[in-house]
Formats: sequence, structure tokens, C-alpha cells
Amino acid sequence: MKVAKRIWLAAALWSCGIPLNIAMAQVEPGIYAGFLFGVADGKGSASDFDATAQSIYPGVNTIADVRNPPSLDSKDSGYGFSVGYRFTSWLAVEGGYLDLGDQSYRETASGRRFDFDPQTMMPVVRPANFTNRLTSSIAGFTISALGIVPLSYRWEAYGRAGFMIGDDELSIRISDDTNGGSADFDASESATDVMVGIGIAFSLVEIYSLRAEFTRILDAGDDISGESDIDLLSIGVAVRF
Repeated sequence: MKVAKRIWLAAALWSCGIPLNIAMAQVEPGIYAGFLFGVADGKGSASDFDATAQSIYPGVNTIADVRNPPSLDSKDSGYGFSVGYRFTSWLAVEGGYLDLGDQSYRETASGRRFDFDPQTMMPVVRPANFTNRLTSSIAGFTISALGIVPLSYRWEAYGRAGFMIGDDELSIRISDDTNGGSADFDASESATDVMVGIGIAFSLVEIYSLRAEFTRILDAGDDISGESDIDLLSIGVAVRF
């Protein structure tokens, strides 16, 4: 309850532009660096990949007569690193790199494959079962501002707002499970997405601190894999120089 009251009071005074002087740690301006590791969770659905998945079949001379319901594995590990500058106890800016892992789409289908008979060199139609896999990988550089609220000598909370400038790389593999053979394709598009977050930091010793943060990338991705929010729950370490 005391911590909750202190957060509320700090936020109220800060919003009014009133400086605080309540036995908080005095943070000197300076450079710091850190890294993080966590779990990324995409908020999209398999339907975001459907248009791209359907466009693959004609490109490899196949027709999917029956498409089974697809699956999407939207969780993966994520990691990143950053370099920041602390202006005051209340404000910092950071630039860094963030990898949000992979989202993997899988679909099976049955249909027909148009081919040539190697002996007669005549076109033939073969029944086939297909497996269609799409893997979206999102990573890029970040820049953000941090608004910080000291809670005690060792604890502080912060909010983050900024941008992620990155690439959505899509790897596609379609396999003919009946007759054998497969085809691979790659596509990539760049995007700039808004990122927001909230976290808490604990100072271990004079220059080291531990962080726990929830970050959301808004509308991450692009047309080839669909746009959806991606959440990252992470822990990290920062060191001041």
C-alpha cells in the first residue's frame, strides 16, 4: 500500500511539474547499456497468413482442392540489447536492437499437381497431399524515450514510447508429401512500428540494475504476413558507465 501511494504521489507531482526530493537515489546523467531476454507472443491469427498461403499453390503448378484448418505457433523467445543516455532521474533515451523471434504457420491440403511424364514428356495430373509452411521473423532497430518514476533508493518504475524500424522476413516451404519434392521461397518487407512498454528496475549495486518489462509492438509485420500486435515479456540487465 505504501509503494502504491508513493507511485500515485510521484505521478501526480511529476504531472504538475513539481520536482521530488524524498530520499531517492540521486542518478547522475550518463551512458548505460544493457541486454534483455524474454518471450514474444504474437496476437494475430492463422487467417493473417491465408492470402499468402493460397497464392503459393498456383506458383508451383498445384491446385489445393481441400485445405485443412491451418495452425499458427505465435510464441517464441525474443532478445535484444540497448544503449541509453540518462538525462535526469526522470528521463532517458534508448536506442537498440530487438529480435521478436518467429511465428510459424502450417497448413496441409490435398489436391492435384500438374507435371510432365519424363518418358513421354506429356503433361500429367497427379493427386497429391501438400504441406505448406510459412515462417515470419521480425527484428529491427529501436529508438524510444523513457519516463522514470523513482520509488525508493533501489526501485524505480518507467514507461517507454518509441519506434521499431525493422524487417519482416517470410520463409515459405511447400512440400508434395505424396510424390516427393518441395519448393522454397523468401520474401522481405520493411516497416516502422510504434512500441510502448512499462517496466520496473532494481539497483543491485552502484552501476548495475535488473529490469523486468512488458513491451508491445503495435501492428508489427506487413502485408505478406499480416499486421498484428506482438507482446514481449522480458528480463534484463543494465550497466552504467
